[in-house]
Amino acid sequence: DTAWKQAKLSLRKGGLGLCSLADHSSAAYIASFCTPGSVKATPNLDEVVSLYNSCVTDYDTLSISSLKDNSPNQKKLSDSIEALQFNSLLNTSVPQQTGQDYYPSHPSCFSMDLCSSINQPRFAL
Repeated sequence: DTAWKQAKLSLRKGGLGLCSLADHSSAAYIASFCTPGSVKATPNLDEVVSLYNSCVTDYDTLSISSLKDNSPNQKKLSDSIEALQFNSLLNTSVPQQTGQDYYPSHPSCFSMDLCSSINQPRFAL
């Protein structure tokens, strides 16, 4: 499940760029009906905007009135959806602190003096 979530991310975010149509359908639908200065009347635009708003952060939510003033393109809308997916994937992949270090120390790595473990070149004059 986690691997598939990462694969659906864009290459910029460390994924394989396998965009899910189900995830981005609301962005495509909204962008197809919004042109600069006008929003085409569609019977279910409210439902699609609600679906889109459930897939993004509170900062990126839309309203019908905001679409009339600012007609976003599909890339911008899809980037907002992907940002939430990236953040949720990142939050689930970082282990919670349980009183022990995230990177456990290996005794043989940290007990030696670094300088003594490096072979010093010897020069003869």
